[in-house]
Amino acid sequence: MSDPQPEVHPLIRSHTLSTYQLELLLRAFNALQAEGCMQKALYDALLDRNVKLDFGMKTMDTPAGYDPRTKTIIFKDQLEINSTNLKEELFHAWQDVYYPGGITQYLNVGKVNIEFEAKVFNDIIEERDSTCCWAFSEADNFPTNLSFEYINWIYDIRDIKISLQDIDYLKWLNYFNQYSTTYSSPFHSNLGSPFAINDLINLSDCY
Repeated sequence: MSDPQPEVHPLIRSHTLSTYQLELLLRAFNALQAEGCMQKALYDALLDRNVKLDFGMKTMDTPAGYDPRTKTIIFKDQLEINSTNLKEELFHAWQDVYYPGGITQYLNVGKVNIEFEAKVFNDIIEERDSTCCWAFSEADNFPTNLSFEYINWIYDIRDIKISLQDIDYLKWLNYFNQYSTTYSSPFHSNLGSPFAINDLINLSDCY
């Protein structure tokens, strides 16, 4: 990344984006805040923790990524600079500042825990009738009956009929580890509950 630059946004420490790419990123930040209550809560929580991130571009297989070692969010190409991709990577940045010692320690053991929590966050914060769901969208041969069951679980959470109970969360975490092979890893015992999600909920007035 380049040397620190004059502040263009409170969450941007530095960037290697073009003028147009930076404009897209600023639009994505604005869209994220306007998207919903929990999205704004995530944004505000990062500001409150004085999080500063680097941004750049990199050819890769996924649309975007967060590197906890360098506190950098990267995008595959400028088409991927949008609020949808920004949202998940900012949640990883929230996990990084929330969990003691950051999430670099979980890049191997615990990777699946970190990734699943981010997917669940994206799923539960959508509007009730929004398309569902992100968590198993890339899963290999995920059974249809389980897919419908997961969707119903998410809809119930969106309706605030149930909370993120550990027993249900762990059930779907195990399925995610089994079917989403891209993110599979050994579990980490410190991450058996969606602590970062629940803390965001508690910090907000969304529920």
